[in-house]
Amino acid sequence: MARRLVRARYGRATPLLLSIFKHGLKERVKAYATYVVGRLNLPNAYAIAHAVDELLGRLDWRRVQGRNPRVVAGVLVEMACGVVGTYVDRGDVARVLGISKYTLRDNIRILKRAGFSGDP
Repeated sequence: MARRLVRARYGRATPLLLSIFKHGLKERVKAYATYVVGRLNLPNAYAIAHAVDELLGRLDWRRVQGRNPRVVAGVLVEMACGVVGTYVDRGDVARVLGISKYTLRDNIRILKRAGFSGDP
């Protein structure tokens, strides 16, 4: 039904628009995080992606309810890089995702205050 609504309103449906209707928050966050890791050419990319998956499993979704999936993905990538021991510039992550580095900083603080840390 969502595809019909999209086609009726926008003509030919685009994959990005369809992905918004098809996937939930967790899948979108994972897709954005994978995109960031691949785009930044980080060393230990496989280990970082694995750490992001582990963090996604432990994340309390009530804390990120209503937040932009790009912001949540950026926070998880930065925390996963900290777990793996790889340095990543917060500004680079924000630039790839199209958000502000201050937004990332604030959301990292919010999650850390809530008791969520990158440590296992």
